[in-house]
Parts: sequence; C-alpha cells; structure tokens
Amino acid sequence: MTAAAQTTAAAALTRLSLDRSPAVTYAVGDIHGQFDLYKALEARILRDALRYPAPRLLVLLGDVIDRGPQSAQMIDHLLRPPPKGLTRLCLRGNHEALFLRVLQDQRGIKTWRDWGGRATLSSYGIRSDQAEGPRPAALRALAATVPAAHQTFLSQLPLSLDLPAWFFSHAGATLQRSLAAQTPDDLLWGASGSLSDATAFGKWVVHGHEIVPEASFSRGVLRLDTGAYRSGRLSGVRLCPDQPPRFFAQTMTAHQSR
Repeated sequence: MTAAAQTTAAAALTRLSLDRSPAVTYAVGDIHGQFDLYKALEARILRDALRYPAPRLLVLLGDVIDRGPQSAQMIDHLLRPPPKGLTRLCLRGNHEALFLRVLQDQRGIKTWRDWGGRATLSSYGIRSDQAEGPRPAALRALAATVPAAHQTFLSQLPLSLDLPAWFFSHAGATLQRSLAAQTPDDLLWGASGSLSDATAFGKWVVHGHEIVPEASFSRGVLRLDTGAYRSGRLSGVRLCPDQPPRFFAQTMTAHQSR
C-alpha cells in the first residue's frame, strides 16, 4: 500500500496557524502508547510552564497510538481537559491516519496491525484471537469496542500548526514546496530522505516520525522522536521567542517497565 493511498482521505484536513506565538510553546515527540511516560513528562512541562505568562501551548506531534501498550488510555487522557494553565493540541501522525482509515472504511487492517496496531487492539481489550482472526471478525471487534468519541477525536486531528517562528508537523516538510503547499503525505509520512536543512523556510520545522538517539536541533530542523516505545525515552522541548530550545526527556522507571 502506498503512502498516497493511505492518506487520500486526509487531503482536506485542517492546517492551523497563529499570527502571534504564545509566551511559551512545548512540543512532545512520538508517544506510541507510552501513557505513563507521557503523564510524567506532561507534569514536568506543566511545572515549567507555570513560570511563564499565559498563553502556554503544548503540541503533541502525532503517533500517540500504536506499538506501546496504552493507546486507548492515551486517547482517553487527551479527551479530558488539559491541566489548568495549558492549552493542549494534538497533531495527526501516520499511525492515527492508518487507524482512522481502518475504522472508517475498513481497509488496511493487516498493514495497521503489522505496524503496531496489535498493541492498540490489546489496549481496547480486543483478544489476540479476535485481532488475528478473519478480517470481518477483527473489524466487528473494533466497531464494537472503540468508542465513538475516540473515532471523532482521531477524525478531527489537524495536520500541522504554523507559528511565526516554528512550523509543527508529524513528519516535517519537504524543501520542494513551501510550508503552505506541503501535501498530507509530506506532513504525515515525510519526504524521501530526512530533512537536514530547513533554513530556506525562514522558521524552524519541529517534527517527530524519524527516530533519533537524542532530541536535537540544527539548520532549522528540530527532531523529537526518540523512539519511546523501544528506548523508554520520551522527549519534549520548550520554545520561547528569542531563546534557544530547552529539551526535556522522560525515561521509563523500573516500575513502569514491569
């Protein structure tokens, strides 16, 4: 299945922009069902954010589901109000796009399962025999189990956020097009090869999707996916006008790993 086929339905998705940046903006890389890690990092970010005047914005860069054990719990959390003092925004990643496609038109379930969807099925209490059974059985289990509120949440996730100094998307951007002209495939799946230099855009491109050993920034690119589902390390960043980025990393404790 091609990336283009996987994201056809995303062509008209929302792209958000603000003319003025918040006093402080935070971004968090790919969570992939590591809810305990995310809760701990969100609490740290809140403590840090309260030192700054409002508005304070927290952006999740997509792929909050799949691969890890707590995808359903992660969506439940994001459906609740954010901590007082923060505005929270979740962008769409390629894993949300795949899951939503399975839920909406019942295509691509095998691909999604193989790319981490089995862990998501388990988080909804769907047994392995249901998940691995004939396609209709797996789809019936999904339809009966995934709450409508979760499906609505997934369907409303925006593709990107554009601020005066920073551009946020799941997979970055391609230099072949302006930021306003990026396709859904560019934003969800990434261009061929990683974005190594975004200075031509005149603002930082902040993204996840591509696993890196440590969160980093260089040449207008800020990378935040540190592979939480396999490394046990979830990364975030604080962004303030006229200040260098300040990284946060939450590492899985021995208790969480049991």
